[in-house]
Amino acid sequence: MRSTTKYWVHTEDISAVKYIVLQHLPVFLQESMDSSTDAQLVNSVYLDNHAMELYHGRLDKTPGAIALRMRWYGTGEPETVFVERKTHREAWCGDLSVKERFIVPEDKVQNIIDGEFDKFAEMDRMRAQGKSAVDIEAWEELVTEVEQAVSSKQLLPTMRTQYMRTAFQIPFDPTVRVSLDTNLTMIQERVADTQSGRRWYRDPREAVPLTEITRFPHAVLEVKLQLEDEGSCPTWVTELINSGLLSQVHKFSKFIHGCAVLMPDEVQSVPYWIDDATLKPSIMSSGAESILERSYGANEVYDHLLPHSSDGQVVERTARMKRQAEHRKRRRTGGGGGADIDATDEQTGGRGAFWEGLEMVLGEGITECFDCDSFAAVELDEMGRGMVPQKVEPKLFFANERTFLKYLQMGVLTSSISMGVLAFSKNTSEATVLALILMPVSFVFVLYALNTFLWRSNLIRNRNSARWDDPLGPVVLTLLLIIALVSQFCYKVHVIFFCEPNETYV
Repeated sequence: MRSTTKYWVHTEDISAVKYIVLQHLPVFLQESMDSSTDAQLVNSVYLDNHAMELYHGRLDKTPGAIALRMRWYGTGEPETVFVERKTHREAWCGDLSVKERFIVPEDKVQNIIDGEFDKFAEMDRMRAQGKSAVDIEAWEELVTEVEQAVSSKQLLPTMRTQYMRTAFQIPFDPTVRVSLDTNLTMIQERVADTQSGRRWYRDPREAVPLTEITRFPHAVLEVKLQLEDEGSCPTWVTELINSGLLSQVHKFSKFIHGCAVLMPDEVQSVPYWIDDATLKPSIMSSGAESILERSYGANEVYDHLLPHSSDGQVVERTARMKRQAEHRKRRRTGGGGGADIDATDEQTGGRGAFWEGLEMVLGEGITECFDCDSFAAVELDEMGRGMVPQKVEPKLFFANERTFLKYLQMGVLTSSISMGVLAFSKNTSEATVLALILMPVSFVFVLYALNTFLWRSNLIRNRNSARWDDPLGPVVLTLLLIIALVSQFCYKVHVIFFCEPNETYV
């Protein structure tokens, strides 16, 4: 159970990345690897049905979405195959995504797909080897669930990924594990042999048409951390991430990319990284120009997640964070009167002009009091690196709506009281004055609720690293409400004690 982050590495930067990693982690060699190389060939055949149910489940990150694959290592025909099931679970619910697998001989894989695998014979063999009853029971449960998924969803071999993997890890210490996948290739596995059940992977002796293969232009680096404290990431890992050699791609998947490029007519949606400019040549060489046309403009809100700009240049993601860190540093050291206003504008996501106006009315100290570092959405160190990235959870959208409705309810309540009093009282009545005092406050509540809802929705949708909270707004609204109530109280006291019974106070 690890936290995994995936990055793209340009081909010309692979050697530099390897050099940095090797200074801290050795190459992790498997028994099946040839000692003459540091990389191992990995093949994975993914299963899916004609509706691409597993593809869309993984793309949408549906809770409980699974991915089934048959993986083997090394060159030549496979002898031992790992049947793996990955299950996605929502981390914000307290659950962790898991990967489970079991090993079968190559000649038994097709039996699993056909639902003819003899589990009992394998269980007898495991007992003869001295396996515990708990292990055998867990193995049987996993195999049964995999067979049920294949049968109920009518899964067949669909996509194959092939790459050379170099793993870096200290033996018997899984705290930090780094894997680098180069020469990444995706191959469509929906051919006559696999669909008829004669084979479970494409015959390697047959040529692959250009429209059924795509070669990924970058290497893929995975950083897997198994740390008790999320903030205890090794310094060298942080320096590598911020070296400029890596481009983070949120939730990148080889299976999803291969299906989107090689099966464009069968998928209903494509991942956001398809719009990256550096992938266009490889996509076009596979004859999948249609997904470039269809995805144009569909992922505008995710443009900031793409690792490259429209001209293929690496996007500089740390410039804004460096400005924020500089503003904080200047504010802590007392430098520059204008730095405070600029920093407030950076951390409130472009609302600095509003707070600047309030500072002129209420005094500079009122906003400085609430501009605390503890409220920051992204904690920054002195170098401007984001140590705790902003996290988007589905419940945030509903929480934003509930907050909007709460403020709107208060505004509607006060305005209803004011309009009711104005409608049923005389113009010279004392109640008219009280209603006129309360009416502007209700307008401010409604306008603030709408403005805050739209502003925060934009931040959540774009995963903006600015502050999402508004520590000053509720205080200002409360002060306005207090002023209105105190004004009404003072007015009523004046009428009772200082005005004649029949005198109309103006």
